[in-house]
Amino acid sequence: MNLKKPSVFEKTSSLTAAENVGPDLGGLLHILAEKRKRGETPALAVILACHGSTPRKPGTAMLVGADGSVAGTLGGGALEAQVVTAARQAVREGRSRCWTFSLTSRAAAEEGMICGGKLEVLVDCLDDPGASRGEILERALRCREEGRDGWLVYSLHAGDTFMESGRPASPQKWEREHKGGAEGKKKAPGGEAVRIGLGFVSGDEFITGTLDTCGADPGELAAAIRKECRGGPTLMTMEPQKRYFLLPLTTQIVVVITGAGHIARALCPLCRFAGFRTTIIDDRDEFARPELFPEAGRVMVKSAYENCFGELGKNETHYIVIATRGHLSDAAVLAQALRTDAAYIGMIGSRRKRETIYRHLAGEGFSPEVLARVHCPIGLAIGAQTPEEIAVSIVAELIAVRSGQAMKKS
Repeated sequence: MNLKKPSVFEKTSSLTAAENVGPDLGGLLHILAEKRKRGETPALAVILACHGSTPRKPGTAMLVGADGSVAGTLGGGALEAQVVTAARQAVREGRSRCWTFSLTSRAAAEEGMICGGKLEVLVDCLDDPGASRGEILERALRCREEGRDGWLVYSLHAGDTFMESGRPASPQKWEREHKGGAEGKKKAPGGEAVRIGLGFVSGDEFITGTLDTCGADPGELAAAIRKECRGGPTLMTMEPQKRYFLLPLTTQIVVVITGAGHIARALCPLCRFAGFRTTIIDDRDEFARPELFPEAGRVMVKSAYENCFGELGKNETHYIVIATRGHLSDAAVLAQALRTDAAYIGMIGSRRKRETIYRHLAGEGFSPEVLARVHCPIGLAIGAQTPEEIAVSIVAELIAVRSGQAMKKS
């Protein structure tokens, strides 16, 4: 098969899982599950490919209802307005389509961009007759809630509008059909009807669902999908008009915040808005109260910060933020954090405090290489002073780490 890739005591908050979600694909699936329970079936719009200065990149998704209600975003502005119009059309017709949209130089300037771009969007009408994709999406959501990574796999059979290597396959046809659309002055293009199938891959599990395997051996196809998925959202080609779009459904990162003071109170809601789940830990019952942290997934009381993490922070889906009320408790928590596999460890405090605690931990056998894992002072250097400003700087650093853009600080 020839495959190519173009490019102690615990209190639990009263929030349901669906309420404690961020703007990622997993969050959208939570929202979708709730809507399906109410008898609503919106369309899922997913960016397949893009070229130029488009607001968002492949894999970005949003839900669009028949009434134009939206969850998630493809970047806003005139371009997103076109996608919403196209998605509402797909819901009305009960038919999935692919659309190619343009953000012209003029429209890009109005959006604050340097140049224009094009993107291709799959609008999956989840009520498409015979599609039966609800079960696959629910299985993917359960997998995510169990803390396992997985990938939604779309099989796409259509004409020549798919982009490859960031370029439209037929630019003359694209210009002829969509010229002027980015200004919002014309009706959304008719799009190309596309026969799609949906499957799911996680670990050794491969649910073919309605996926068109194109005659390939399922085991070989699953192996190829797992290999290609390592790089994020991917458009994978078998034949010119038979393609797969691989959409990662990664486990949501949990930010474990030790210390339930002013910083935590400001940080918790910002973490939620940025798409993180949160767990709050403190040694004071009067501070670690679920009603003070309505956005948190868990609120825990640990006596004298003993055995803080347990199963928390045992893998790379956990980030640890240390903001307790004193140097001694910070040092005790940091020593425990350094024994975990958490992908991020940050501690609030001055450089003087850092050196004092590091000397203490070095005396306990922690090497300079191990201590180098710690981000301290925590957060990006934006001159933050208030708890709210500090929370903004911390979340900015967490986002940078998640996206692989974090820089080493002195």
